[in-house]
Amino acid sequence: MDFLRAWQRNPYLFAGIFFASVQVLIFSALAFDPSTRLFLLWSCNNFCILLAIACYREDMQMLMGISYLGLLSQTIWVLDLISHVAGFNLSGITDYIYSEGLTYNNGVSIIVHVIVPTVILLFSFRVEPRLRSLLFAFPYLLLIYILTILAGPTEQDINCVFQACGNDAYLPYHIYVWPLYAALSVLVSFAFHYLLYYSWRQFRKKQREGRKGSENFE
Repeated sequence: MDFLRAWQRNPYLFAGIFFASVQVLIFSALAFDPSTRLFLLWSCNNFCILLAIACYREDMQMLMGISYLGLLSQTIWVLDLISHVAGFNLSGITDYIYSEGLTYNNGVSIIVHVIVPTVILLFSFRVEPRLRSLLFAFPYLLLIYILTILAGPTEQDINCVFQACGNDAYLPYHIYVWPLYAALSVLVSFAFHYLLYYSWRQFRKKQREGRKGSENFE
């Protein structure tokens, strides 16, 4: 109960500590091995530090905007992880979890792709996403694209920029139009955030109307 009261008094503090802690875990898993160091360029492996900064600024629009780029791909990652349990392979992007087992790096990967998006949505769904959030999403998108092109080895297909995560045969000129695909993903995530917010508002409205109806009946 004391923890819940402390969370309610300063949710940004606890969320910021969580995101910063996850970024430390990511750094410890990838930075010290030359073969994985460049994996820090994956947006899912660097956005937690920006989320922590957003919490320090107490800027929910920044937090939501930064999360837009990866929300759709992280959802696909989770669905693929579950699909293996159900006996089929949705996209193959989580094959490494099952082939390598629950190593330290893979455990961090599960935290990043499952727990972090859940915390983001639980933390933000009661706040209306505004167009201002896109002012954080699109520059972050372009920064990731430029850094990946400049530093990312083609064969590692970081951020799926070079080979569309193995689907480049179906997506000609993918490397050139990746920003458009990513921008579409951002807009889908923005719409999803707004749907969550709208659903919450409707739920709260019905709750208030129900309480008023009970009071009038009494």
